[in-house]
Amino acid sequence: MIEFIGATRQDSDNIAASPARLINLYRERVGNRTVLKGVPGQTLFVALNDVMGRAMTEVGGTLFAASGGALYSVTSGGVAANLGAIADDVDTFMEGYAANVTVTAGGNYYVWDGATLSTVTGGAFSNIGSVAFAGGYTLLTEKDGSRFQWAELQDPGTLNGLNFATAEAIDDTLSRAVVHKGNVYLFGKASTEIWYLTGGANANAFARLAGGVVDRGVLAPALVTDFGEGMFFVGDDGVGYIMSGVTPMPISVRGFETAVAAETPTHCFYYETEGHKFIVVRFANRPAWVYDIAMAEWHERAVGNTLTPWLVVGAAKAYGKWRGISTLSNITTLEGTADLGATILKRAVSSTYELDENRLRLQRLVMRARTGFSNLGRDMQLTLRLSRDRGLTWGAPKARSLGTLGEYESRAVWRSLGQFRSITAEITLGDNTDAPIYTDAVADVI
Repeated sequence: MIEFIGATRQDSDNIAASPARLINLYRERVGNRTVLKGVPGQTLFVALNDVMGRAMTEVGGTLFAASGGALYSVTSGGVAANLGAIADDVDTFMEGYAANVTVTAGGNYYVWDGATLSTVTGGAFSNIGSVAFAGGYTLLTEKDGSRFQWAELQDPGTLNGLNFATAEAIDDTLSRAVVHKGNVYLFGKASTEIWYLTGGANANAFARLAGGVVDRGVLAPALVTDFGEGMFFVGDDGVGYIMSGVTPMPISVRGFETAVAAETPTHCFYYETEGHKFIVVRFANRPAWVYDIAMAEWHERAVGNTLTPWLVVGAAKAYGKWRGISTLSNITTLEGTADLGATILKRAVSSTYELDENRLRLQRLVMRARTGFSNLGRDMQLTLRLSRDRGLTWGAPKARSLGTLGEYESRAVWRSLGQFRSITAEITLGDNTDAPIYTDAVADVI
């Protein structure tokens, strides 16, 4: 019995060193065993009929979305209303206070007050980068600058030119403001400053925390997200960090860092499912990397049989469920076993097992799953491929049945698999069904 399926660690620069991957699967402990669970699918909540979805948030019990150069409200029944035009910008950020929705996009600052969408001007500077909210104050960072300002207390539509400060502990340019546990984290391109509410008024409302300077910035404005207990961000060094106080803790693996350096990460966001809290780093040109806080492990999220990039760029909980907004301007519910009716191909690649200096014969490999509950109208299929060179090349796929509805004792068995000095296995489940796969297997070697 071997535990041969682990978390995603594969480094595209050195696949043979660690070929392990989980694509559209994540690990979950069940007693003293571990199973592979399929990621939640997507069902359509509302189509906004625009070119690009940008951002989404819940404010005052209502879901709001920025998409295709417009701000929308969306009812619990999935009915969208166009509230007015905003700039269409990949770096679009949204916040809210009471009935007010605040948006920054294209250097502009917008406020929806429940009746009217206005472009708010004035204040200490006019080129706006991001928006955050702390203790009754709406905060705005200066795009391509080092200042931040705040609107009048409990009045996000009024800017006072005296209510500003400069993040100047380190000569840096601000990228994003994020409020976590009442403190304001001002992420720059090469550093981060932490400010707090003083209890004073107007220009004295905020001050920098003693020791609140971190020698690490964020790689891009959209690559930071708050997940409740802390924040995750992709640092200016390409490493993934979690931070709650003043010390960033690296959590990424080398494969993630290679992907960040070689590909194009576009967004960070957070969602939950079945007790798991997932931090997503979405890429434009490869599967997303997803960190499971409960398991402290990474997996990947992709689309279709060719495993193309996941289209979701943001998520928010609204009307009791987690919703995602995609580059196709669809707002989806993150649930079910299919991706908008299409197949979610689930794939796991093992670590490499060195058998012996001499070749050994793999007589039999047995894998089990939660069988007997899938009503596909046919047998569920699990496909195996094996590699003799640590995942660089693969043998022919071999499919085996995992049974159909009511066949609870089914297992996938492969026999006479050949001789190996080292062995790496890849399993693929192409059926849209909830069938957790056990991560351990029986291997008979002679």
